[in-house]
Amino acid sequence: MSVFIIAEIGLEHRGQVSRAKRLIDDMVAASADAVKFQLFYPEEVGEVVWNNVKDFDLTCDELIQLKDHAEMQGVTWLCSAFGVKSLRRLSEIAVEVVKIPSPCLTNRLMLSVAGELFTKVILSTGLHSLLEIKKAVQFLHDWLGYERMVILQCTSAYPCPLNAVNLRFIQTLGLEFNKSLVGISDHSTGTVVPVAATALGAEVIEKHVTLDRHNGGPDVCVSLEPLEFKAMVQAIRDTEKALGDGIKKIEDSEKKLLWRKL
Repeated sequence: MSVFIIAEIGLEHRGQVSRAKRLIDDMVAASADAVKFQLFYPEEVGEVVWNNVKDFDLTCDELIQLKDHAEMQGVTWLCSAFGVKSLRRLSEIAVEVVKIPSPCLTNRLMLSVAGELFTKVILSTGLHSLLEIKKAVQFLHDWLGYERMVILQCTSAYPCPLNAVNLRFIQTLGLEFNKSLVGISDHSTGTVVPVAATALGAEVIEKHVTLDRHNGGPDVCVSLEPLEFKAMVQAIRDTEKALGDGIKKIEDSEKKLLWRKL
């Protein structure tokens, strides 16, 4: 199975549907598998956060427009929810896969509602210990089973320094939850981490995107511009080819140079 690559548009639409559609179009051109947005209400994120992001808010009707726009082009539309109200609203507009962001990982009410309403749930693990992750996954298992969960290593720093990325935790997640998909929600700068994550067995990679790093929203410091994202996708696909199947054999491409004595 190829790595599933999510373009995290997040708030980089800056509250503008036209800008959001342009981002979707650019991510389709960059061969992303999915584009992801965010839905939250003031009471779910608190006054301080809301004051920082309210100018980047989109209504549900606008999100429906963007969902339709993405699906018409054959790209999966995803969304994060930050509370029960947003979970229920996303379910009402026929979203089947939802992401629970890192700050909400241990919110059991959210987990139970997500398990009841959605066919697949993506969990981001920033800010939490392995024990807390295990408890959340086990709790959600009662609704979905392991097969319908995606568990992403995440360090909730913006930007995340390379020495805090902890890519090897992807392998730990793979051992702990081998029936779930595992990967990374990357907040580092550049494209080194997603490519390295692919080599370490990541099955899902999420990376923030922006139209313009010099004129973006609150997550612009960890975002790639469209051409950078396209180059990252190509590097991930090249890495997948280079990984091979792990079985040593004489490759067709080297047979014409075979000079060893038998």
